[in-house]
Amino acid sequence: MSRDQSIQASGFYVAGLLCFVLAVLKLTMLVRWSWWRVLLPLWALVCHSALSGGGIPMADRGEASRR
Repeated sequence: MSRDQSIQASGFYVAGLLCFVLAVLKLTMLVRWSWWRVLLPLWALVCHSALSGGGIPMADRGEASRR
């Protein structure tokens, strides 16, 4: 796994963990946020991947073309 892919994977894990923590807080009613705010870390990750050219699948295509 290249360094770029490991950074993308760690960003995905951080966003997932943050989203999970916020969902637990919402379900236990400690925060009164709407669901769009709870899921915002995942939406930010999806939008960043879409704007940067597809994220991990684009990196896989680049490796296949080098072979």
